[in-house]
Amino acid sequence: MKKNNSYLSDHYEELKDQNKDFRNSNLNKLVYEQLTGSTVLDVGAGTGHFLNFVSRQAFQGYGVEPDKKLIELSKKLYPKAKFELRCEPAHQISYNKKFDNITIIDVLEHIKKDKNTLLHLKKFLKTSGKLIIVVPAHKFLYGTRDKNMGHYRRYSKNGLIQLVKNCGLEILNIRHWNALGVLPYFIMEKIFKKPLKLQLRKKESSNQNERIISRFLYEWVEKVENKIDFHFGLSLLCVAGENFEQN
Repeated sequence: MKKNNSYLSDHYEELKDQNKDFRNSNLNKLVYEQLTGSTVLDVGAGTGHFLNFVSRQAFQGYGVEPDKKLIELSKKLYPKAKFELRCEPAHQISYNKKFDNITIIDVLEHIKKDKNTLLHLKKFLKTSGKLIIVVPAHKFLYGTRDKNMGHYRRYSKNGLIQLVKNCGLEILNIRHWNALGVLPYFIMEKIFKKPLKLQLRKKESSNQNERIISRFLYEWVEKVENKIDFHFGLSLLCVAGENFEQN
């Protein structure tokens, strides 16, 4: 797995309470709407923010994360966590059970052999279970931030569909998300060659203008982006599985 661990640790350390981050908190809600059954395995769980969210919604949460620093940060952020988080890479998952849902959120782009990883995860998916994938979209946007984050690639919609189908899975739903972010991301990454300010994602920035922008973005994503697929956006959400007859 290609990860710039120091960059990622600093990234999550700066975000801290992701409930105040319009991007991750709203993405969690969007992914949550896709869940079925009662169990969730989150692959590349980071600090466990998504696991903490679903475990508070009566799901049994399990997760794997290869970065020990992120697991230590998880313990600080969620000292009373109701989820289980193991230190394991995606391709070495060793659970002796299967899950109703397997989520791999902002992780597959870090993995060189993405198809092999999906085939491995498929072994832990229940019949009629769901594999929920979130990846960065649009190959032309690949830039400095992707490199710093340890991304091998960004995905096209057709490319992700083909990858999933090549793993013997059916597509239940696939959509773009975060359309509003495409233009500023393109300007900063491709023209100015600078990353977007992370502070703009936080509702409680020390800067009043940043707080106003962040609160607008939170409302926009929650009330518009989570409900409408504009057919372009910074991310792709894909829901797949082997058998949906029971859903």
